[in-house]
Amino acid sequence: MSINNSMNKFSLFTFILILHHYYEIEVDAFQKWTYNDQKSWSDVSKECDDINQSPINIRYTDLIFNESLKIEFRNYNQPSANFRATNHGRSVQFDYIGNSILVPTITGSALNDEEFALEQFHFHWGIDPKIGSEHRINGHIYPIEVSMHLIHYNNKKYRSYNQALDARNGNVAVLAIFFNINKNDNDYNPGFDIISKKIQQLQTTHTNHSIDLQDQLILQLLLPNNTASFYRYHGSVTTPPCTSNVTWLIMDDPNEIEFNQYEKFLNVIDHKSGKKIGNNFRRLQEPNGRRIECSFLNNNAGGGSGDNHPHHKNSVNITMVIIFTLIIVDIVAFLTISKIYMFK
Repeated sequence: MSINNSMNKFSLFTFILILHHYYEIEVDAFQKWTYNDQKSWSDVSKECDDINQSPINIRYTDLIFNESLKIEFRNYNQPSANFRATNHGRSVQFDYIGNSILVPTITGSALNDEEFALEQFHFHWGIDPKIGSEHRINGHIYPIEVSMHLIHYNNKKYRSYNQALDARNGNVAVLAIFFNINKNDNDYNPGFDIISKKIQQLQTTHTNHSIDLQDQLILQLLLPNNTASFYRYHGSVTTPPCTSNVTWLIMDDPNEIEFNQYEKFLNVIDHKSGKKIGNNFRRLQEPNGRRIECSFLNNNAGGGSGDNHPHHKNSVNITMVIIFTLIIVDIVAFLTISKIYMFK
């Protein structure tokens, strides 16, 4: 289903889930920043002014088609209650607390066939329905983005996420997933129900209070049906210290949740300030000539109506061939008719 069709069908709200594979470093030095004053982030960490920052606008004109890109999900289909939910004051975060044998991982050619273990996932969302997206697809802004960042790191090389992040050699991966919010509450997403229930419980807890999951969460249900179509580029974490050591894998197709499930986010409070958490997304950063790849080349992978969408480029090439062929046919016909008149 294209993005245009999705927007027609689910026009009330749009929701984005981003699966991040990194920790937000909760050190005192990184507690002083706010989303309202992002220009001062470089005072907290100079790397926030680095040229390889995230998020970015993924423009069709910048895309490089790479059909070899694949992602393989392991243990994503296994029910697990090994998660701890926490209201950190800026977001809601679910940390994996299980053993290394059952940990969900991602691998595949998109990650040079190395295995990345899930560390945690957290959310970013907008309050105003006219804004919300961190990443944009060819300028398209999702009105509301709940970024569920499934953060993975290379656990074969490093003992912890922080070690992998500090290594600065591409050993952290972030999987980003968009969610449409369906205005029809009958279209219920049971996979997201466990998440929304825990978020509702965190509405009344103090900041940094944690709640362990009691129910079995299946991460596979949080992914879109089509996980073969995605974008890849090298960027950074989207909060200070803005470390530029992240392989971003952004799903092109969205998943869906109902509006009631989305509403749970709107009442989560930062008890330090007494204000509701929201609009916790970073502004767009410049791509600065970075290589941005896409794994797909078909009309159903992402949709949109850009002249440089991978599929549209293909369509333009076919159209040019047809036009050129018709011109040749016309020329041949003209010359044939001219010869007939010359011999009369």
